[in-house]
Amino acid sequence: MVNSLLAPTPQKYPPIDADSSIVIVGQQVLGFHFSRMVENEAGTILGEDIEALHDMRVATRRMRTAANLFREDFNPNAFQIIRKGLRKTGKRLGRVRDLDVLLENAQILYESQPQNGKYLEPIIEHWLNERQPVRRRMLVYLESEKYRSFKDHFHGFLNATEAQIQRRNDNPAARQKAPGWIHDHLENVRSYQQVLTNPSLRDLHTLRIAFKGLRYTIEFFYEILGQEVYSCIELLKTIQDHLGEINDARVALERLDAILEPGNLRNDLHAAAAQYQAQQQDQLANLIERFPATWNQFAGSEFEQNLNRALSSLSKF
Repeated sequence: MVNSLLAPTPQKYPPIDADSSIVIVGQQVLGFHFSRMVENEAGTILGEDIEALHDMRVATRRMRTAANLFREDFNPNAFQIIRKGLRKTGKRLGRVRDLDVLLENAQILYESQPQNGKYLEPIIEHWLNERQPVRRRMLVYLESEKYRSFKDHFHGFLNATEAQIQRRNDNPAARQKAPGWIHDHLENVRSYQQVLTNPSLRDLHTLRIAFKGLRYTIEFFYEILGQEVYSCIELLKTIQDHLGEINDARVALERLDAILEPGNLRNDLHAAAAQYQAQQQDQLANLIERFPATWNQFAGSEFEQNLNRALSSLSKF
């Protein structure tokens, strides 16, 4: 069952077959997102549009989730280099992307308050200066032999036969494996219910990662699920966005704490950081206060009912 009419754009999700072996499906999922990574490489290196780096990093994150999901089905000798390369690439991209988010959020606030936002100028300048060497290190990596070797190995993996990359001979079909994997991720997310009465920032950070795992796993199998899957993904996006804003505020506060450490001699930067810190603390408190309402959209029975209806289509294959 193909949901292409429901997908916002063509080829948004990996084109897979429910009766294909899980090894072939894993290869197709990884190949789909590998192509997205490579497509955004030139734009990331050019650096004129931060969305290219964002999209490239998202592709590596999806591949890391897929690599963790399918790892038991692949020959570890064929897969170890790929997993290591994804970790390395993700870290290099992530360090620049984290600063891009900090700068983007500060710039939005600055531009929304033409007069009152001027205090942010020293912080924006400080983070721009901090970004330069981090971006240079990313570019060195993306132009390195190590990165080229990683991509060459990945190409070899994607062109290999099932027999060459499988761990065992009796590979189940995608329709047999998908429901269990999705329900495992669902249970992992639901286990956070007990800590959400008074969650720590660490709890919310790990919950965000858990939601990503659930959403990405569902999306890997989007093309073979029932039409209810679209509403499930949209809700997961909403929750992930809320948790993402919380995480952005948390990271900003950590960076501001570093600026405010004793020994910083720039009074203008110190004063700006203190003012922005107060703004971010208020924003973080507001986001955390509103999160239970967002969580309740997921915690009710409707989400799980829609998900089960989407999964029920697999029994028709």
